Amino acid sequence: MVSALRHGDADLQALFDSRRADGLRVLAVSVDETPARFVPWAAARGLTFEVLPDPGQVIQTLYGLRGVPQTVVIDSGGVRAVCYGPVSFDRLNTVLDSLP
Repeated sequence: MVSALRHGDADLQALFDSRRADGLRVLAVSVDETPARFVPWAAARGLTFEVLPDPGQVIQTLYGLRGVPQTVVIDSGGVRAVCYGPVSFDRLNTVLDSLP
């Protein structure tokens, strides 16, 4: 799952904690911050999933990210779902539970 942060980071952390044993990976992408600012910001918030600064917008282009925040659910078959705007723990669980 690739997600833009700032809104819902606590819910993403809770989701990651609850589904990590099932193989869920969360990759938080920042398209507007430098690594020097984004990585310490995420660490200070206690986020334990991967954070990827993307100042060159390579990931944004690869996955067609069009807004912030945006969450893209990806598995071995490719993009499975896209959520625009802030997402809650319950909404993300519903999305993940609906996947084959």
